[in-house]
Amino acid sequence: MMPKKIILDVDTGGDDAVAILLAGHHPELQLEAVTVTHGNAPLLTTLDNTLR
Repeated sequence: MMPKKIILDVDTGGDDAVAILLAGHHPELQLEAVTVTHGNAPLLTTLDNTLR
């Protein structure tokens, strides 16, 4: 079975960081892209968190 291609849209805090890690290592998922938005923090902060 082919992995399901997904795109995650995150405002990277702790929960989204875990989601990125799990999606990136899940054998049934193919993480195609991660997009970043503001949420509980300003956009530049969430972008910096995501790039770490």
